[in-house]
Amino acid sequence: MTMMHCQIRMELPSEARTVPLCRRTAQALLADLAVDADRAADIATVLSEAAGNVVRHAYPQASHLYHITLGFYTDRVRLEVADEGCGFARDAVPAPDMERLSGRGLWLIEQLADALSISTLPDGGCVLIAEFRLASPLRVQAPLADDPERCAPRTGRSNTEARRITESHGDSAL
Repeated sequence: MTMMHCQIRMELPSEARTVPLCRRTAQALLADLAVDADRAADIATVLSEAAGNVVRHAYPQASHLYHITLGFYTDRVRLEVADEGCGFARDAVPAPDMERLSGRGLWLIEQLADALSISTLPDGGCVLIAEFRLASPLRVQAPLADDPERCAPRTGRSNTEARRITESHGDSAL
């Protein structure tokens, strides 16, 4: 059975400065969850490309919102990028021209994701859903409060020694 460990949702203005912000946020989460570095780079790249496409193409001017959801499962990461912009037809997007630096984002997304769906919504907008299989299962650490070794005061003493001193003399001994 696939278990969801956590999910994060970001609601961002359609401004260029939000693209690196959501990428850094995703990179930090992927690192904390010990996702393989190459796979994490794929996910961050797809997120950047999808968010960048929303910022560049979805709205005629900035100040609209778009939404990013990252779902972390035992065996995969699911990325959803949604906007309420003008939408587009995938068939109308030309194949990338290798002579130009731009115009490769959607092609790159298709190459990096294990599963991809792009839907234009009837009332406008678009939803991109990309899934990335993980080579090894996610292992989420217990919260700090559940792990005394990670909660022990940092005094230069070992955690066991610090706990022994605290128990016998109270917190003021540290």
